[in-house]
Amino acid sequence: MTYVDISSISPQLFVTVLFFLLIVCPLVSLGIVRLFQHKTKTGITYIASAIISYILFILIADFVARTWT
Repeated sequence: MTYVDISSISPQLFVTVLFFLLIVCPLVSLGIVRLFQHKTKTGITYIASAIISYILFILIADFVARTWT
């Protein structure tokens, strides 16, 4: 068994992946579960909020990247 070297991962990439795993993925999965439960309004709301939060995060990250460089 070998160890993976994660020293080359930037903090920006870490935060992006963390955001994706903690916010966007659960919202999408809850939306899919609600759609299978035939609760379409709630399911579409979860999926739409995941898309909106991802777009908002990309816009904020782009603004921060342009401001700090």
